[in-house]
Amino acid sequence: MTGNDNVLKPDEAVVEQQVFRDVIGRFASGVTVITTSAGGVAFGTTASAVSSLSADPPMLLVCLNKTSETGRAVAEAGVFGVNILAEGQEELAYKFATKGVGKFDGVAVETGQTGVRNVYASGKLYQGPYLNAAPDLIVGYAAGYRTSWEAAVGKVTTQVFSDNKKAWSGDHCVDPLLVPGVLFSNRKVQAEDPGIEDMAATALDLFGIQPPAWMEGKSVFRFAQ
Repeated sequence: MTGNDNVLKPDEAVVEQQVFRDVIGRFASGVTVITTSAGGVAFGTTASAVSSLSADPPMLLVCLNKTSETGRAVAEAGVFGVNILAEGQEELAYKFATKGVGKFDGVAVETGQTGVRNVYASGKLYQGPYLNAAPDLIVGYAAGYRTSWEAAVGKVTTQVFSDNKKAWSGDHCVDPLLVPGVLFSNRKVQAEDPGIEDMAATALDLFGIQPPAWMEGKSVFRFAQ
């Protein structure tokens, strides 16, 4: 990485100085796996040219080949992880030293990502006479996550997270605050900030039916009162 914007300042250090010294002091010579993610794809490569650069702030110097795909991904992402291999992890070293795909197959990976962004009590989201038919909790998944196909039919699996290998490009399980809506209409929309909660009231209005008082939302074709 280049540029002053990528330099970690002392007050932004994420590792205590003494912890950093202790770790580096035990890493006289070893093998690491450099990992990163760019464009939703995980990259990794084995590297031994890793050394301590500074203790304040704690910094490492990592040297990668100019032709390395992982090196290009690091430059794109701006962040990377240094995984120090222990004795007995020769298989991982050889695995990530090879070129091609499948390096992460069978490797336990911790990304720090959050699968669930928020959990909402249905009573704080909905109202009206049908509230008792709503689930107790509404799970708002983070982008890229959804409820499993097994959970949708009442099954419980041994995995907390698993890859979705079925073709499915849209989902209603994502936290609605992460999903912007687009409203297409051949009539002029009067509402300044229409939402999905306005669609039922709008449909009733088009048929000349007065929405019940408990219904959320207003017709998007009428000025707000």
